Amino acid sequence: MNVLRQTPFDYEKAKVLAREGDTGARRQLAAREDVRPEILYYLAEDRDVDVRATIAANQKTPRHADVLLARDPDDDVRCRLARKISRLVPNLPEAAKDKMREHTLEVLKILVEDRLPRVRRMLAEELQATAHAPPEVIRKLAQDANAGVAVPVLEFSPLLTDADLLAIIATDPAEAAMTAIARRDGVHAPISDAIVATESVPAIAALLANPVAQIREEMLDRIVTQAPSAPSWHEPLAHRAALPPRILQKLTGFLAGSLLQSLQNRGDLDSETAHAVAAALEERLQMETGEPAEGDARALAARDVQNLLEEGRLDEKAIATAVGEGKHFFVTEALAALGRTPVKMVERILGTGNAAAVAALSWKASLGARLASRIQTRIARISPTEALSTETDAYPMDEAAMRLQLDSFAPASETEALSDAEETARPRGPVDPDWSRDDGAKGKAAVDPDWAAGKAADAKPLAEPDWAQDETPEPAEETDKDIAAATVTEKTGPDA
Repeated sequence: MNVLRQTPFDYEKAKVLAREGDTGARRQLAAREDVRPEILYYLAEDRDVDVRATIAANQKTPRHADVLLARDPDDDVRCRLARKISRLVPNLPEAAKDKMREHTLEVLKILVEDRLPRVRRMLAEELQATAHAPPEVIRKLAQDANAGVAVPVLEFSPLLTDADLLAIIATDPAEAAMTAIARRDGVHAPISDAIVATESVPAIAALLANPVAQIREEMLDRIVTQAPSAPSWHEPLAHRAALPPRILQKLTGFLAGSLLQSLQNRGDLDSETAHAVAAALEERLQMETGEPAEGDARALAARDVQNLLEEGRLDEKAIATAVGEGKHFFVTEALAALGRTPVKMVERILGTGNAAAVAALSWKASLGARLASRIQTRIARISPTEALSTETDAYPMDEAAMRLQLDSFAPASETEALSDAEETARPRGPVDPDWSRDDGAKGKAAVDPDWAAGKAADAKPLAEPDWAQDETPEPAEETDKDIAAATVTEKTGPDA
């Protein structure tokens, strides 16, 4: 029979139930929030553990009864009290002399020293994000030797200052505690310096992965120096924003191919860094896929281009595939071969970040404007907002403008131009630009690709370039007068 529900509740009956009621009746009484505080206080010392645990969880239990329960010998009683008290903390009155506040803080101070880690962990989990807990209680939890207690507060508590965190790091805490600090929202540079100094591999990995952690360039240098032997740092390094170019270039020495691909897809690489990443990626992929070790990546790319050209398969599809895979050397060699352009000049144009020049280079190689746009962004690493984008294969510049762009990058000395042997060995594309011919051919115009010519139906056909003519003109017959003049020159020299 449920005595509490069938009889009107009053103070006298409550006293009788608290003293003489059976265990079930006392538990029900302990759960009520409409009984007098002195009844609940009386039940805080009940012989039955479940009654005391129910009193510990009752929010109407007077705080001085909670002080009594904070020292209860039963672990479950103290755990339930810890959960209740920590949830009451954010709503405590601010008045310094408020009795409820004083008793609540006293309970907290007792529980934070509890011998059972489960009790302290209960406090830490409930107080980890509040800004209204007593700072001394939070510091005590953060310094707890049990990582399960310290970690929630170390990672999330807004009450811990940099001085608090530095003091904790100085005690050489467990790696889990150090890692929790590294994951905090807003790690300042002094904290990062201290974490790096510990050389804790998991903590530094967490620091690198924290997008709002401030890491000085000097510390990044130190991390990158040690990174080859710490694989867990590689991925967060590859994805960390705003890395200095020299740090990015150092990463190319040890990152795996997949991470170099991620590095290449970043939008913040300058041209020099982009080229270094592309070269490292090709080299790494060759190593990881078992490509032959002979020659470097550039030589292998030149060989592949030569083979495709001889097979008649060096077309837009092959180049578009290489662009999509970030094969910088292959695309460079292909542009040089198809456009009859010195490789050094192609490299120089791709490295300038000049969208118009890269477009002109692609046009010279008879590539469509849409592929030229992809070459600008993926190979030359030009920002999409600065690239000459197009929805068709029609170039946004006229022929004269594109020739002018190419002429501005023409070799300035004989050392940069191709030698005769190189010129003969280099695969020939469809067009021989003016600046790559010998002196006898410089007066002739280069042939436009068919798709770019835009000829009207009645336009006159363009003259066929010298290299495309089938017949070589027969030399003129020498006259007696010519022979005689040559003989005089041979004997006396040109200045005679």
